[in-house]
Amino acid sequence: MSDERIERVLVVGAGTMGQQISLQCATWGLSVNLYDISEQALENAGPALTRLARRMAQDTGRSERDVDDILTRITFLTDPDRAAADVDLLSESIPEDVWLKRRVFAQFNRLCPPHTVFTTNSSTLLPRELARHTGRPQRFSALHFHPDVWIANVVDILPARQAPPELADILKSFALRIDQIPIVLQTDLRGFVVNRFLSLIFRAAMDMVTREKVSIEDVDRAFTGVFGTPHGPFGIMDLIGLDTMLSIYEFWRRRLWQIPRLDPVFRRNTRLLKSYVDRGWLGRKTGRGFFEYPCGDQAAAPRLSTAADDSRNALD
Repeated sequence: MSDERIERVLVVGAGTMGQQISLQCATWGLSVNLYDISEQALENAGPALTRLARRMAQDTGRSERDVDDILTRITFLTDPDRAAADVDLLSESIPEDVWLKRRVFAQFNRLCPPHTVFTTNSSTLLPRELARHTGRPQRFSALHFHPDVWIANVVDILPARQAPPELADILKSFALRIDQIPIVLQTDLRGFVVNRFLSLIFRAAMDMVTREKVSIEDVDRAFTGVFGTPHGPFGIMDLIGLDTMLSIYEFWRRRLWQIPRLDPVFRRNTRLLKSYVDRGWLGRKTGRGFFEYPCGDQAAAPRLSTAADDSRNALD
């Protein structure tokens, strides 16, 4: 199989990253089936993708006509049979639950053509934890994107151990085609490159806040001021989605249940995330997370949410 045959992409999961991956593929001329089991998720994804496309157009200098053309290449589907028909590559972006991912890959293995390459956008799970359940481990790889995909255009590639060397070449070529910089890993590395060190930054940032050493606002002010980045740790978590962050923490809490006394920093950080998610404050996609995003404008400069004080009280 050559990269030229990757013309139709199936994105499984219509959340933040599923939307962005769909948009990136459509921007570069590919046909995209965006599938989700939830009709409501797809209904929400329609207007969200329109907003994303306009923001992407502003960032990249594209016209309103370009936006309209791009969006026509994305088809929204809740029917898995139709979604899987004739696709060349599957990109999975569902919640960070290893058992759920295994079931979904097994389902689409029965529905997709034999030539379809399967990929996961997970950064906390390694391909070896999913490969056997895809039914096609020789055609399976991590293909991990970063938000916002059109700006943070680096993609991590880690093929399953059973995959031939050609699979990495196919995915490298595909990544370049959709304007991504491919980073191919030669061996298992949980979190890959960026998320490996981001996880340590997030841990330290939340630990300082839960122990009331510094405020959320000051953490991000210090980080952006010193490093010149557009977002600090809490702004980045808002961009990722606090529900996504919590699902990762909850997954590892379940995996580590046998440890008599979990790391207290891990416990405090999980409670902090949960205190926001329980309020429905999931980050930029809802207009409020650790920060508020005025008028629902995800590009606007954030201001500190009042949740900061409430959540600290909840941790006492």
